[in-house]
Amino acid sequence: MNITNKNQTLSQGDVNGTKRWLLIAVLSLAISGIYSIIVALLRVPQIHKIMPYDESFKVSLIIHVDLSVIIWFLSIHLYFLSKSLSIKFQYITGQFFWIALASIILISISPFLAEGKPYLNNYVPILHNIIFIVGLAIFLSTYFAMVILFLIDFFTRKRRLNAYIDAFLLTSALTAIIMFFVTYVSYKQLMELHALWEGDYFFFFEYLFWGGGHVLQFVYIALGQFVWIYFFTKMFPKVSEKDGWLSSVFIINFLCVVPAIYFSIAFNVSSNSYIEFYTFHMKHFGGLSSLILAAILIFCAVKFDKSKTRNLDHYFFCSAVMFVFGGGLGFVINESSTIIPAHYHGSIVAITIAIMGYIYEQLKESDLKDKFNKISLYQIYIYFFGQFLHIAGLAFSGGYGALRKTPGGVYTAKAKFFLGLIGAGGLFAMIGGLIFVYISIRYFMLRKGQNNYIA
Repeated sequence: MNITNKNQTLSQGDVNGTKRWLLIAVLSLAISGIYSIIVALLRVPQIHKIMPYDESFKVSLIIHVDLSVIIWFLSIHLYFLSKSLSIKFQYITGQFFWIALASIILISISPFLAEGKPYLNNYVPILHNIIFIVGLAIFLSTYFAMVILFLIDFFTRKRRLNAYIDAFLLTSALTAIIMFFVTYVSYKQLMELHALWEGDYFFFFEYLFWGGGHVLQFVYIALGQFVWIYFFTKMFPKVSEKDGWLSSVFIINFLCVVPAIYFSIAFNVSSNSYIEFYTFHMKHFGGLSSLILAAILIFCAVKFDKSKTRNLDHYFFCSAVMFVFGGGLGFVINESSTIIPAHYHGSIVAITIAIMGYIYEQLKESDLKDKFNKISLYQIYIYFFGQFLHIAGLAFSGGYGALRKTPGGVYTAKAKFFLGLIGAGGLFAMIGGLIFVYISIRYFMLRKGQNNYIA
């Protein structure tokens, strides 16, 4: 499954320009891991008693979420989009890298350079200081420019890739455009309703990103689906023959997003109907295309012979189990507690594990493969185990009344046990994340003389 355009040869500089988006992704994950240590530790009852947890927890959580979710996933998305670009556009992607790198640095150091109130609004939590805002704005602007560049190239070029690859690239890019459109409409309406929220920036950011944040989840879903299909085409080579079936998954995922255009225009951003629509929409349509993909993959697994693969089976297993675990928690949410981040965390981590496995597959062309083949498998299971403990701790402590975005509180002994489990799981996940960062940097930084294509 090769995303790189056929009938073109990239210079080494172009290859590195494209490859750098993976470095942006790995760097964002590495820095977010540092902040996640603070988040995990401050949820442990014995620790938050001796540390000033309120502002530290919120600020660390904001930087962690924005880097490990938004920057991480959108950088991976840009990698896939840039790999398909024509040669004439490849140089530009390399220049955008430096802009994106600067934005990550600004976001990462913003808590130390300027004071700002943390707002734990949904989807895109905000640290309200100028350095953070500028850094985030620069990255999102770079992402928008790259998506537009891809769409221009896609509709003007004659060559095409496999149908389902084109379907993934096009629909995910169009979903991103809808996300920006919905966010723009929300911003315009909020400016007209300035008197309603004046001074209440939590209200502003919550409603600014409510619709667009929901749509953005469908970009993440498409990324996960594409990687799962990649795994299956390697494990069951004949899966690629079901080109039309696989294309339909991405088309359905995109069609689920289209109604957001109408609702962003038809309803006031602060109305109950607007809020209820996106809540209903995510609950009933967020997993629809994934269920269809699961049915297709199960059918292919039963019908087709399996190839001999080693680590791919484990990557897919860990990702699938985590996705089912996180998705299942969504059915037991009935109040604002740590069950909510447990549900979201499970779904996001499932896609992260899949992408980690996908990146490891790049070692197949490298002499580093034998050296890191076993350690990469250990890393996936360490990370999976840690995240599983962490998410289970979030879920069960929520069942005993632990609040969603507040680490303090008076809890029962059982709740404290599960809060401790959050910290232990976070430690394992951190170790697994550090191993992934080490392997990735060794490969993508040291293999300068090699064409590291995503195949």
